[in-house]
Amino acid sequence: ERALSLSNQGWPTNAHSTLFLRKFIENPVFYRKFKERLEYLLNHTLTEELLQPHVNSNSGIVAMDVPKQSARFHYPLSPGLWSADIGEIYNFISQRVCIVSDQFSNRFDEDLDVSECIIGVEDIKSPDFYCITEGNIITLVYTSVAPINTNVTIFNSAGRKVFSEFREVSPGENRIPINITSFTPGIYVLCFNDGTKILSLKIII
Repeated sequence: ERALSLSNQGWPTNAHSTLFLRKFIENPVFYRKFKERLEYLLNHTLTEELLQPHVNSNSGIVAMDVPKQSARFHYPLSPGLWSADIGEIYNFISQRVCIVSDQFSNRFDEDLDVSECIIGVEDIKSPDFYCITEGNIITLVYTSVAPINTNVTIFNSAGRKVFSEFREVSPGENRIPINITSFTPGIYVLCFNDGTKILSLKIII
């Protein structure tokens, strides 16, 4: 976003520094390739599922040395602040796809085809697909005509994925319990791939 803005006069995002990129974007062939590449990165390389294990691994490697590093060099200022920074990294990678998608839409007046941000999906009403809420448990009830392997995914009102779980579905009625204890009150959308299309339900917690 900043690389294409003309409002910032400081290096490296002033108008002179970004001229080359802005002119490239005006070329329809480059723009199409740029959009396709960005969609690929957001749907594959930069997904939360791929990035989170790397953060887990690397933070785990250095975690034991953080108290000594902080005491000796005062950087980070404290182990608690270091943990807070790691939390910010987790927060960022969970929101990056939606943030970039929103920025792209605002800049180019066109939506990216990204799987992690589903906003405004249609609420499906069906006796074969519905939810029952009991306390902190939502039970998805789905009647299938064939065995399928699928993911049950829940998005919050901002379009960010907050839950995803692989499930094996058998022919007949299936009851899939989902613990929503950690969910904050609000509107959510549950999505379910039946093998031919995406089914969705609006959930109010």
